[in-house]
Parts: sequence; C-alpha cells; structure tokens
Amino acid sequence: MTASYEPDGRRNRATAVIGWTAALTAMLLISGCDPALFQRESRVDSIAVSDVSSIGKVLARTTTEDYGDGLTTINEVLVLDVGSSNAAEALDAASVSLRKLGWRVAIPRPPESVYLESSRWKGVRLFLYGLDFYESWAEPGPQEEKAISEARALTKSPAPLVVEMYKDES
Repeated sequence: MTASYEPDGRRNRATAVIGWTAALTAMLLISGCDPALFQRESRVDSIAVSDVSSIGKVLARTTTEDYGDGLTTINEVLVLDVGSSNAAEALDAASVSLRKLGWRVAIPRPPESVYLESSRWKGVRLFLYGLDFYESWAEPGPQEEKAISEARALTKSPAPLVVEMYKDES
C-alpha cells in the first residue's frame, strides 16, 4: 500500500489511521496477545480497610490474590478480636459496629459467617467468619495460615474473627 500525502506534504489522515492500526495489530501478534497487557487490578481502598479495622483489635493482616477474566483482585484478610466470648457474639458485635459505619448486612449466617456490603465504597464487600469455622470451611492458603498463626500467638481470645474484604468490579 502506498501512503498518500496532502498537497503540503503531510500524510493523509486515513493513511495514518491505517498505519497505526497495522502497527498495533503487529505488536499484538508479536507479543502473542499476552494477557498481561490487558490485566486490571481491583483493590479495596485503604481507608475502607482502616474503617473495618477500627471495630476491634487487629491481630494479623495479609492479602491474597484471585485471578480471572483479565482481573487481579487483591483481597484484604484481617484477623480481629472484638472482645466477645464466642463466635456468634463476635459476629453479632462486629455486624452491629459495621452497620454503624455504613455497612449493610446482605447475608447473615450466624454463627458461621456474615456477608456485608459497603454503602460508602462502591463494590466493596466483606465476609466475617468465626476463626474456627473459617479454618474448617474456607481452606485457608499459606498467607491466611500464617496470619492465623500470628493471631493465635497474640491473643487468648476465644472468638477471633476473620474478615475477608474485596472490591467487586462487576
């Protein structure tokens, strides 16, 4: 294809667009359409994490990552002590505190878990779990196991909670 030029020596706009399109297509083909070129990341706002952390004593904190459809979701995992004597009381106390901070209970399942959605941060959601239930049901990975071990070493509390926070981009 021969490039066409305007009378003043500039390339014709259509020729320039075709040239850029061809160059972009060639780059994608050469790179093998590497999905990393299109990878997005979703992360909970640090202020939201601080807000949730304020409902109790943070015993441990870590992050995990989920991957899918070109999106990396960074999950915040906290182990909290809210000063309760059992998991059901801890879930209730945490839910009450979070509702005061603008969270809405979407799915209550005491004494195992509670699912909440934020009214202040778009798409931010969290699960509250009693620690024993979390360990038996959620199949914690290495990061969570380490956080749980650290938390157990720091407290004699009978009812720590695990909080999993994430931002839903859908």
